[in-house]
Amino acid sequence: MTVMIPAVGFCEAYIIFRSGECRVDMNGKGEWIDADVGMELNAASLVKTGPDGILEIEVGENRFLFEENSMVRVGDLLERIGEKKKIRWLARVSKYVKTVGRGDAEYAKTSLAGIRGEQRESDEIVWFEDEDDFHGSHERFEEAQAHFQEGKYGKAIPIFSELIGSEDDETLQAEIAYYLGVSFFHNLRYQEAVSYLDQSLSDTHTYYFESALFHQAVSHYFLKNYREAISGFSRYADTYPEGELRRYAVFMLGKCSKEMGKHDDAKMYFNEVKLLYRDSDVYYDTLDELSQ
Repeated sequence: MTVMIPAVGFCEAYIIFRSGECRVDMNGKGEWIDADVGMELNAASLVKTGPDGILEIEVGENRFLFEENSMVRVGDLLERIGEKKKIRWLARVSKYVKTVGRGDAEYAKTSLAGIRGEQRESDEIVWFEDEDDFHGSHERFEEAQAHFQEGKYGKAIPIFSELIGSEDDETLQAEIAYYLGVSFFHNLRYQEAVSYLDQSLSDTHTYYFESALFHQAVSHYFLKNYREAISGFSRYADTYPEGELRRYAVFMLGKCSKEMGKHDDAKMYFNEVKLLYRDSDVYYDTLDELSQ
């Protein structure tokens, strides 16, 4: 099936931040020029960053951050936006699971302090050596969390990346990996999202596990990793049999099965949604799938 790329006139694309070496091939013809803030791009435009480059692009209501040694075609971003919009209920679900992922606000604020407190009791040398680092990391963590909750993922990603690179504690690494994974998911950078979300799922008892699991499965779906997506959605449905999002997980199991050509399995999942979730917002999407 041919994917039609909408004209950027209907979805304006601009460079909104640039640092370091960043280049643009405006029409995809090998004619590279220096990128600059405010530059308007089109569907054929290619952008790339050098070893020290950081570039942020605004496409419609979406913002995309690209770090060093990256290259992307604006048309590919438009395709990803279009694919995401096809799943009409995903925006509501994603907002819900992000809220679930916040967990206990007090826990989120003191997670760094609590673990470092344990280190103080067990090893006073660690306490004195990294006291300043602890306060700095705690402030940076809260700063990144604030950007995350405001949907400013382009600002959150560099801070979380810095923190996860400097943090030795596996528990904190997993928590930061969750925030990084979801940030990359909203940046439509699904491969990076999967990598970090995998790391965040090491402990099933964390406050963010449900959110991480659902985002991981959806990321695999967009990457066309349907086997991995089925594994994730199945795990979600089994772990949360009464969960608010189970109907979406079952529906996506049908979608993945359909994409793999397993039509009997797809019908089974779609019929389960039709039978059990008649009052849900995914019900009519299910009828559409069954009619096909």
